[in-house]
Amino acid sequence: MKYFGLSETPTALTDEIYHAMAMAYWGAMPLPKGAKLLGGYSDNNRAGAMIELYNGRKVCGNCGCISQVAV
Repeated sequence: MKYFGLSETPTALTDEIYHAMAMAYWGAMPLPKGAKLLGGYSDNNRAGAMIELYNGRKVCGNCGCISQVAV
């Protein structure tokens, strides 16, 4: 499995290989209702799970918290 740590430019890694690591970043709790895991996300400030919410908005999830992404 490849690592998707911090990167200088926003990076979305949506291949299936990144899902297990993305879920490790997200944690044991379920995804928000209607959301789906797309893969990993990293930028120069954070790394986490790239999640698409029910409304189509993409966010970075880490330890159950979400924040906006630049991708």
